[in-house]
Amino acid sequence: MSDVFLDTVGLIAVWDNTDQWHEAANAAYRRLLAQGRRLVTINLVLCECGNESAFFLARLIGRSSARGPCSAWVRGRLRGL
Repeated sequence: MSDVFLDTVGLIAVWDNTDQWHEAANAAYRRLLAQGRRLVTINLVLCECGNESAFFLARLIGRSSARGPCSAWVRGRLRGL
């Protein structure tokens, strides 16, 4: 059985019940788990999800210009390319 790559959009759709794709993403995620599939991702996807979570919270409190928690980490990695 092949691995399944989890991308940012899919993970956010699973976590965010207000996302337009939440129901479909959540159903797919549960189906993959039930099938015993191995789910994989990369650090940058997790950082994007962390940033989106921070932006979501910032929007709730009215601070739309807040930076996500991984912004400095990503900038540092990109400088090294």
